[in-house]
Amino acid sequence: MIFWGDKPFARLCLVLICGIVTAKYITCYTTILYYISFTLLLAVLLSTFLTSRYRDYYTGFLLLLFVGIGGYTRYTMVHPNMDKTHYSHYKSKDQVLISAEIKSIPKKTTRYSCFIKVNAIGSHPDSLYAVTGKMAAYFNLKDSIACHYRPGDEILVHGSISALRHSTNPFAFDFNDYLKTKHIHHRLDINIGSHRSTKQNLASAIEKAANSIRSKAIGTFDKYLEEQNHRSLAKAMVLGFRNTIDPSLYKSYTSTGAVHVLAVSGLHVGILCQIILLILNRLFKSSNIEKLLKLSFLSLTVFIYVIITGASAAVMRASVMVIIYYIGKYWAERVNKYNVLSLAAFLLLIYDPYMLFQASFQFSFLAILSIMLFYNSVYEWLFTYVELRSRIINYIWQMIALSIAAQILVAPLTIYYFHKFPLYFWLSGMVAVPAAYAVLVFGILMIIMEYLAPCLNLIIDYILSGIFKIFISSIQTIERFPYATFENLWLYTHELVILYLSLIFFLVGQHAIKAKYIILSLTLFLLFVGSRNYHSNQRVNQSHITVYENYKGHIIDIFDGDMCYNLKSTSIKERNIEFITTNNRINKQVKSVIDLNDKEIYLNNSFIKNKSLIQFKEESILLLDNTFNPPDSILPINTVIILGSHKINIDTIQKYINAERWIITQSESMYRQRKWLNWCSKTGNECIAINKTGAYSIDIK
Repeated sequence: MIFWGDKPFARLCLVLICGIVTAKYITCYTTILYYISFTLLLAVLLSTFLTSRYRDYYTGFLLLLFVGIGGYTRYTMVHPNMDKTHYSHYKSKDQVLISAEIKSIPKKTTRYSCFIKVNAIGSHPDSLYAVTGKMAAYFNLKDSIACHYRPGDEILVHGSISALRHSTNPFAFDFNDYLKTKHIHHRLDINIGSHRSTKQNLASAIEKAANSIRSKAIGTFDKYLEEQNHRSLAKAMVLGFRNTIDPSLYKSYTSTGAVHVLAVSGLHVGILCQIILLILNRLFKSSNIEKLLKLSFLSLTVFIYVIITGASAAVMRASVMVIIYYIGKYWAERVNKYNVLSLAAFLLLIYDPYMLFQASFQFSFLAILSIMLFYNSVYEWLFTYVELRSRIINYIWQMIALSIAAQILVAPLTIYYFHKFPLYFWLSGMVAVPAAYAVLVFGILMIIMEYLAPCLNLIIDYILSGIFKIFISSIQTIERFPYATFENLWLYTHELVILYLSLIFFLVGQHAIKAKYIILSLTLFLLFVGSRNYHSNQRVNQSHITVYENYKGHIIDIFDGDMCYNLKSTSIKERNIEFITTNNRINKQVKSVIDLNDKEIYLNNSFIKNKSLIQFKEESILLLDNTFNPPDSILPINTVIILGSHKINIDTIQKYINAERWIITQSESMYRQRKWLNWCSKTGNECIAINKTGAYSIDIK
C-alpha cells in the first residue's frame, strides 16, 4: 500500500487532478488565476525561509494549494476562451478562407475525415490572420483529392466552420466530447473543389522523418503481407494505425479482452525498451558516461517511436515512465515505482490537462497502478496451495497473475465505458502478450530490412504470417467459448466513484489495520449495492418513450418494463440504429426488442397499436404519417409524433386532432418542419422539434 512519506508525487498528482476536475465542471476563464498562481508560488518559496517549527506544514500546505490552483489554471489556459490567438475569435458565420496543415491521414467512412491545424484565417488570401488551434475536417466521399493528403501537407480551404454539438441521444457515445479532449472544438465541412494543396509540407524535420518512416512502413506491410487481416494487424500493433481493421475481427478482440494489443501502448514501449537495452548493455558498461549514452540513445529511440505512432496517451505515459525510471536507476540509490508513476502522470497532465478525461489515459495508469498494488499478492496466492517447480507452468502463472492484477482496478472502468466484461481475459492475455512481442520484433525488423536487405523480408513475411494465423485463430476460438463475455452491464458515474472509494478505503484499512476504514469501505459498498437495487427496481416498472436524434430519419423506442417497442425509418442502416440506441437500451435493461414497423396491429398487455394509433398505458399516441386517415370528429390525443409523408394541411390540422404535445421528427422535410414550428407559435401548442432540441424523452406516469 502507498506510504505518503516517501511518495510525495503521489500526493501532488492527486491534488493536481482535483484542480483539473474542478476546472472542468466549475470553469472560470479569467487572467486573475495567473496572478493567484504566481502569488502562491512566491508564498511557497518564502515559507522555506521561516524559522518556525511549523515551517514544513506551512510550506506543504501552500505547495498543495499552489498545485491545486495550478491544475485549475492550467486547464483554463489551454481553452480557446483564454487563447487570444485561437481561430475561434476570428471565424465568421459565412464561409471563410483557411490555411491549414493536415495532421492525420484522412480516414474513409461515410466521408473522408482528418484533423487539421489552422495557421491562418480570413476572407481573402491577402487578408489572412495568423491563428492557432485544431479542428476536425470533413471532405466529401467522392472527393478524389482528399484521399491523397498526408500529414504535414498545407492546404487552402473555403469552408464553413461550426461548433461541435454534444450528442443528445441518452447514454450514446459522444464522439464530439471525445474530440474536445483532443482540443478540437469545431468542425470544417469542405465541398468538392473548395480546397487545394499549396504543394508545401509544414511539418518539422522530425515530423517529416517520422511521417516518411510511417509511410514506408505501411507500404512495406502492404507489399509483403498478402492477407488483409494480417496487414491491418501489423499496422495497428507496430504503428498504432487501426483504420483498416475489419470490424468483425476487432469485435473478436474486444470480446476476449485482447483489444489493448491492437493499439500501440505501454506494453509495446516496454518491449521496445527491452530490446534496445539488451543491445546497449552488451555495448556499454556501467560508468556514468556510458550510462548517459545509454539513456540518451534509449530516450531518442523512444521519442522517435512516440512520434511515428501518433503520440497516444498510453505511449507517452510509458515513455515518460521509462525515462524517469532509468534516470532514477542510474543515478539514485532507490527508485520508488509509485513516485515514477505519479511523476509521469504529473508531467503529462501539466503538458496537457485534457488527457485526464481520455479513456486511454485512465486505462493506462489504472492498469499499471493495479499491477503495482496487486501483482505480488495474486502471484504468491497460488504458492500457499501448490508448489510450482516447472519453469513453463511458472511462466504461465505469471502471465495469468499479471492479467488478473491489472483487471482489479480496470474492470469497473471497462464496464463503465463498454458495458461488457470479457471472462477469459486471462486466457487471451496469455496469447496476446507473446504475440505482441513477436509481432513488434519481426514488424520492426521487416521495416529495417526493407532499407538494408529487402530479400530477407520474404522470410520475415513467412514468420509474421504464421504468427498472425495462430494469433487470430486463438482469439476467435476463445471468443466462441461459453460465457466468453458478460454483456449489457451498466454502471452510473456515481456508482463508479463509490466503488473506487470503497476499494481505496478497504486497501487503506488493510494496510493500517484500522477497523474504521474497513467499516467505511463496507458502508460505501452497501451504498453501491443500494444504488444498484434502486435502479433495478425502477426499471421493472418503467414506462418511457424516447425519440432519438438522427438526421437520416426517425428512431423511436417505447420502453415497457424490460420490453422495448421500436419504430424507425426504413432508410436508416441497422449499424446506425445500434450505435444510437444500444447504450440507452442497456441502461434500461431491455431483454427483448419488438419491431413495430411491419405490424399494423399489435396487442400486448398495456400496449396496443392499431395502424397509426398507439395506446400505451394512460398515454395515447398518434403517428402522423401517410397511413393516417382524418377522422369524422376531433381526435383527442396526448402526443402526436410527426413522421412525415402525410397529406394533411398543417394549417387545418386542429380540425382533426386535439393534442397536448407535438413532436416533429427528422423524417419530416426541413421545409415542413419550419411550417410546423410557425404553426405551433401561432396556435400556442407545445411543439418539440428533434432537429432543434435533440433527443426527447417522455415518462409515462
